[in-house]
Amino acid sequence: MRAYRYLYLLLLVVSAAVLAVCGKDGPTNIDRPPVVSGFIPEEQAFEAFVGDTLTFRIFAVDPDQTSLKQRFSLDDSVVSLSAVWDYVVEDTGLVHVRCTVTDGHNDSWIQWDVSRLRRIDYPPQITGFSPVEDSPVMIVGNDLEFAVQASDPELKPLDYFFTVDGSLVATEAEFVYTATSIGEREIEAVVTDGENFATHVWHLAVTPVPDTIPPAEVQILTVETGVQPGEINISWTAVGADLMEGMASNYLVRTSPSPIIDEISWSRGSERPDVPAPLPPGEVMNMVLDRLTPARFTFIAARAVDDFGNISPLGVAPGGYTRGMRMSGKVLDAYTGLPMPNAFVSLAHFNTTTDAAGEFGFIELPPIDNPLIVSDDGQTGVIGAYYDLMMPYVVVHEDYVVVYLIPDYPLDTVIYPDFLAFFFGMTKLEGYGDPRYSPHQRRWEPPIDVYAEPLIHLGLDYQATIHRVAEDLNPYLGMDLFNVLTDYPAIGVTCVYRSGITVDNYGVKVWSPDWYPLEAEIEFRTLYSPSSLVPFERVIRHEFGHALGLNHSEDLNHLMVGGVAAQVDNFSDDEIALIRVRYHLPRGLSITYYVRE
Repeated sequence: MRAYRYLYLLLLVVSAAVLAVCGKDGPTNIDRPPVVSGFIPEEQAFEAFVGDTLTFRIFAVDPDQTSLKQRFSLDDSVVSLSAVWDYVVEDTGLVHVRCTVTDGHNDSWIQWDVSRLRRIDYPPQITGFSPVEDSPVMIVGNDLEFAVQASDPELKPLDYFFTVDGSLVATEAEFVYTATSIGEREIEAVVTDGENFATHVWHLAVTPVPDTIPPAEVQILTVETGVQPGEINISWTAVGADLMEGMASNYLVRTSPSPIIDEISWSRGSERPDVPAPLPPGEVMNMVLDRLTPARFTFIAARAVDDFGNISPLGVAPGGYTRGMRMSGKVLDAYTGLPMPNAFVSLAHFNTTTDAAGEFGFIELPPIDNPLIVSDDGQTGVIGAYYDLMMPYVVVHEDYVVVYLIPDYPLDTVIYPDFLAFFFGMTKLEGYGDPRYSPHQRRWEPPIDVYAEPLIHLGLDYQATIHRVAEDLNPYLGMDLFNVLTDYPAIGVTCVYRSGITVDNYGVKVWSPDWYPLEAEIEFRTLYSPSSLVPFERVIRHEFGHALGLNHSEDLNHLMVGGVAAQVDNFSDDEIALIRVRYHLPRGLSITYYVRE
């Protein structure tokens, strides 16, 4: 017995030792290293240039809540003990920057590999100069201004110098030269950023008397229709300052819708901007004339001018068509949504018909602000006729227009004179907001989100019944108009139940600023049971008809009949046609664009 007691005491001692060891080395007492949560720069291998200042920083926490210290080293040499280190790059080559974070026992670190490069210093660029000709001519005793414009790729400040025959005469971007004697002068402009430079040289001729010899007549070689609307491309042969000698100072290009045949018609022409700088005589110059009236025959004349204002004789001013605008589109049947071949499309005096895919197009159009007229003229084998569409339209280049034609659907009802009258009466908004919206299709964008609150009353599952009817309507109406949700919609139709109301009803609660429904609610009475399931389904369809944007009908054979309870279980063919057309027409389209032939 005593032996067992000793064995028991021995086990207690061993257990205590084990527990002591577990307590000392347990997870809560492990000395864990710092954790780096972020660092700047985020890239650990990158390039920098001499002269750059790089900011290095590291973010770290200690899992054991121990205070942390950190140090930055550059190629193993400690350079900073701060939390942030700014490194000024002074030399080239690869260098390693390391930030070490320590809790006194454990370290964590991040290293960056920086390739240091010497930045390329590009010379300044001369972007403009005056005079534009390299060999200007002036009369002795007169003044002529010389100037340059320049920029530096590295945005360094620039200095400017002008010399005349090698002698410094100005330290500005422009200077005025006064000709005191005749002869040749070399004038040079120098632009420098302190290390690199750019130059421009003029060879100035100072003459004793004014030059009376004009440039040669400019011959326009080609006139071609341009690429963009209102563009036309031309080319001509460059001439000289004196006939074909020297180089002209500049060119004048003018356009006119009428022929340019003399100085009077030249003076009435429109001077075009952005004429290219002169080229040496005999070379071909090209120019794109833009911002002209599209698809219009335009006459063009070009003349050269020399330094003394002499202008070349007026030559032949040819003409050509500017590029016109293009627009295209498709014509669809508003009932089926299918393309309509052989539909007639008219825009001003331009006419065409749709192809087998319902497509049409116009090219080389001038500016047009006219109704776009579309009809089924020329159709063969169609069921019934279509109402004409006359929609206001302003031509926009490369515009694409989708047009729906509403068929004169043969109605079963005799209450309405035709389908267009039926459609307008059943869909127009009355008593809501701005009356200008009444003839427009202010409907939901399908599919309409629908949600019914859960309710089981008198043994009837209201939610399941409403959701089932909504889903059954999609194939019945030929398109996905409803999308049943299992939770409240952000926008859409919510079905609720009221015990104190006398009629079921639908109402829009929130309209968009441009008058489209955003949030709506259908209130159902809580008096339906399994024995009145069919009337309840009829009411559900009726209220969903209102959600689709249908008003009350005057026909007792329609589900949307108003004033009395509906006598039919489902939408009639008349109402189905109406819904199909309504949800094929673009939202916001005015029904008044459709007219009877």
